[in-house]
Order: sequence, then C-alpha cells, then structure tokens
Amino acid sequence: MPGTSELREIQSPPAVKQRKRVRFVIPESPMIDKGAREELRELMEAREGGVAYILGHSYVRAKQGSSLVKQMVINFGYDFLRRNSRAPTYALSVPHASTLEVGMVYHI
Repeated sequence: MPGTSELREIQSPPAVKQRKRVRFVIPESPMIDKGAREELRELMEAREGGVAYILGHSYVRAKQGSSLVKQMVINFGYDFLRRNSRAPTYALSVPHASTLEVGMVYHI
C-alpha cells in the first residue's frame, strides 16, 4: 500500500577472522650473533610452552659525556614521565609465568 512504511532489519553475514601466524625459526646464517640465536631459542621455548605474552619496554638515557643539566633532564625527566603516563604491567592481568619482557635502551 502506498503510504505504509515498514521497518526491516538487515543482517550482514558474520565476518571471518583470519588468524595471524607467527613463525619463530632460527636461521642457520653465520651472520647472526650468538646472543640473537639465544633470544630466538627462548622465544621458541616460550611458544612451545603455551601462550606467551611479550611486553616491550624502552628506556632513554643520556650519553656519557653529556652536560650535567642534560643528564638530569633526560634521565630523571623521561623516567618520571614513563612511570606516570604508562599503565603498569600487572594491570593487564597476565600470568607472570607466561610473560616475556624485552627492552631497549636508547642513549641520546
């Protein structure tokens, strides 16, 4: 009938989620140093042991030989901001046994 409006609900098909696959393979290249091989081996052991949560951290430090003021600003200022602007790792409620923490120190 003209003048009658009808509401219809349209459902879209469910989205298919593709799982990402990560492969930890230790290359046999002689270019990789012993420390990197050991880290890859630890990652493989963590993966085989079940779910592993990898948490990354970065730290900024002043280079040796920098002025005292620059060292104070960079070392203490950045550390203060890092502690007060990031959520602690325990807030994620991740089991400690399945956590692998990696980090990088930047010297500027």
